[in-house]
Amino acid sequence: METSATSSIQVSASGMAAQRKRMEAIAKNLANADSVARPGEDVYKAVRVDISQKETTAKVAQPEGPDQVSVGRTNARHMRSSKPDVRIKDVSQREQVEGIEQQIDTEAVLVYEPGHPYAGEDGYVRKPDINPIVEMVSLMEATRAYEANLAALKNYQDMYDRSIEI
Repeated sequence: METSATSSIQVSASGMAAQRKRMEAIAKNLANADSVARPGEDVYKAVRVDISQKETTAKVAQPEGPDQVSVGRTNARHMRSSKPDVRIKDVSQREQVEGIEQQIDTEAVLVYEPGHPYAGEDGYVRKPDINPIVEMVSLMEATRAYEANLAALKNYQDMYDRSIEI
């Protein structure tokens, strides 16, 4: 059985790994946004990372009772008089990268560049349908999600360090 400490670390770490994969895919899309397909070849297809949530097996003990709160007492007499019933509950989820999928439903964008070596007889070159602005917004979103997971991991570490000092 995993402890809640291990689970907290794993949830943040898996979220960071998923967002890192997402940032790598976005960087690849941005790098190929202006690529041109050679005549007879397929144009670059943007890749997307499929992130799904998977429940963990982490268990946390929770007191069961009318107000669901367990308070530590300093008086031994109080400790004998009330012992809460404890139930085990699954509490966390973690992000997992299911796989990288290519977008196959997008068509190539035709750009008129008659002097380009890969231009067809009509003067058009085929470029991928990737909007750099949309990709940059997605990159910022993935970066913020990565930072949020990192902050959660740092907060857990700070709480752990403070608990040792007590």
